Amino acid sequence: MVCVAEYRYPTEVRSLGSATLWTLLVLLTFAAAGGAQSPDPMHAGTPVTLSMDWKRGDMYYGPNFIQLHTLCANSDDDRCECVADFKGTTTTEFADYISSFKNRQVPVTYFVWYGQDGQVGLARLASVGDWQRDRFGPNDGNIQTRLTFRPNNSGASRPAFFNAPSDCFRGLSPRPTPSVPSGRINQSPAVPMVREHGTLHSRGALRVPAEEQRQRLVFSPPPEYPPDAEKARIQGAVVLEILVGKDGNVKEAKVISGHPQLAPAARIAVYQWQYRPVLRDDKPIDVITTVTVNFRLKTP
Repeated sequence: MVCVAEYRYPTEVRSLGSATLWTLLVLLTFAAAGGAQSPDPMHAGTPVTLSMDWKRGDMYYGPNFIQLHTLCANSDDDRCECVADFKGTTTTEFADYISSFKNRQVPVTYFVWYGQDGQVGLARLASVGDWQRDRFGPNDGNIQTRLTFRPNNSGASRPAFFNAPSDCFRGLSPRPTPSVPSGRINQSPAVPMVREHGTLHSRGALRVPAEEQRQRLVFSPPPEYPPDAEKARIQGAVVLEILVGKDGNVKEAKVISGHPQLAPAARIAVYQWQYRPVLRDDKPIDVITTVTVNFRLKTP
């Protein structure tokens, strides 16, 4: 599944803003009510079952690593997939169980929590076939959106990942379109800045200062401005941590800070960037650095 170099920002990815906002609002509401615990979607959520294909084995996690994937529910584009990894449960028993699904269609059930706008705010794994949630690691089965596209002239296809469960489960009502008075620029949005957790697959990678790595940048097309953010007059900077491979291509990217309606477009942009390889003892190596993607609205 490969996208041509002329990339168009997909409608389904823009759901990250509303989904992230709703999740945070729910947590704040519970805190304000004096509840010390986070809301438990296992009791409040709606069970939704996806039929997912499986892949077994990974160079980092070994032969028993399992990845499940299916096409996005809110897109007809086969470049958009929903993916769930099982990095903590790499047992032969689980891997053999998944491999027993010869038609490659595994029933995976999630508890889905919908916001007041009818959109998906949170989704957590309930079961995979006969395996219940308590048999998995804490981060196993977290569902993400994956877009596969051709980011530069090298011809290599690479995925970009987004924490957007609303791409994977249909909402109860159409998504609202944000709007503000024409000409007004939203410099201080009411929604909080997004930050993604987790670490990059950076074993042995060298951390390089941002300014030093910037000097090696040879290809950096500007980001596509998300239409919803442009209509809402939102602008600002998105800061990301990236892993640059031995070939100079961006292999992974994690958002450090930025507006949730701008962050997905920033990630798509940096996956198209290309650097001169960093050499150690005359051999190319992987490096980690931070980059900033700026979004500026045109003056009316």
